[in-house]
Amino acid sequence: MTDEDIARFLQARAHTALWCGLEGHRSSYRTPALDPVLPKWPTKPQLDQALSTLRQRRLELLGTRATGQEPPGRLLLCHVNESISSGESEFATSGFFDLDDRPPWDTWFWRLESPSLEAVSLVSWVPQALEASVMEGIYANPYDCIQWLVDTERLWTPSSDDVRALVRAGVR
Repeated sequence: MTDEDIARFLQARAHTALWCGLEGHRSSYRTPALDPVLPKWPTKPQLDQALSTLRQRRLELLGTRATGQEPPGRLLLCHVNESISSGESEFATSGFFDLDDRPPWDTWFWRLESPSLEAVSLVSWVPQALEASVMEGIYANPYDCIQWLVDTERLWTPSSDDVRALVRAGVR
């Protein structure tokens, strides 16, 4: 990741955290206006387009509220096409994750690069109040397709270069 990529990542994270802080509890973090409408197994370009549209729409909806103190939270990585759609993490989190182990789209903001064409790795922001519940979903998931971003540096190698760059930049 370049310094410019890291700056865009941090800005997208801040907007996502502010949005979830304002809207999350009312909408279960699935605001209809932000619904990315993706196929079950999206490609990298499909996810990139969905994330670009989602970030732009979120910023429009935030309006003048797009600045301010970023609420506390943690970054989650979801390997989108690695799920078997069995529902363990969905059940463990009372619906934070969906049947396909994806976090709610209000929390989405970035895709990490990987050398594999099939690997689609989505970064989401988890409000601090939901960290314990999300951790239960991670533990319940038998496919290792969801994990905290900082744990990815040692667990999953395709995105490790990007993760190491983010960690060096102080992202936690």
